[in-house]
Amino acid sequence: MKKAALFLIGFGLVFLSACDKEEDPQIEPTAFSFTAPDSLVFEHSGVLPYAVAVQSESQKSFIASFSDLFDSFVGNTTLSIPPNESRSIDVSFNQFGVNPGAYPCLLTVAVPNENNAVKTKTIQMVYRPNCAYAFRNYTIAEITYEINGILDNRSIECSYNATGQLEVVGLTPFLIKLNFDCADSSVEMDPTIHLGNVVTCTGTIEGSEIALQFFNDGVFNGTGRITL
Repeated sequence: MKKAALFLIGFGLVFLSACDKEEDPQIEPTAFSFTAPDSLVFEHSGVLPYAVAVQSESQKSFIASFSDLFDSFVGNTTLSIPPNESRSIDVSFNQFGVNPGAYPCLLTVAVPNENNAVKTKTIQMVYRPNCAYAFRNYTIAEITYEINGILDNRSIECSYNATGQLEVVGLTPFLIKLNFDCADSSVEMDPTIHLGNVVTCTGTIEGSEIALQFFNDGVFNGTGRITL
């Protein structure tokens, strides 16, 4: 009788254990997909939005984040995205000390607290300066003022600034900031005040040189050339 009772008790425990296992449901990962651009292109320092859209039948929120970003790029650590909606991560870029090119990083989209609901994509952060960048190290220029017609050779310093302009020091008594229309091969200076006059300047890109025309209060004042 004791052996029979022990057998029944043991069988009952095994049966209950088996029932517990059958009743423990397998947790399936949340099904989802996401879409995002393959790259984000910066012409100069600044902040750009990067859009991530999540598609899912779930009502859960999703988290998007960047990792392995090159030091000059900074993105929000995490971004919450509702299902079937799009949100943007603000990415900032500091161009100084960085060579033009593509810098890969990893975009991760996941469901919080679900280790098996994670998807990733490699993204290229791109620094692609405009055509002003090609003139950033020029050191020679000339200027001829209409008042006397004398051509002066000048030593200058050029740099590509954080807003995509070419800054020129030494050609004139004032700082020149040139905006480039690369498609049209034209340039235009930010207007400035010098000796009480509004000075403006327009120009054209002629191969490896920039030809300039200066105006004081709208009156032609002289020509300049930034050259090799």
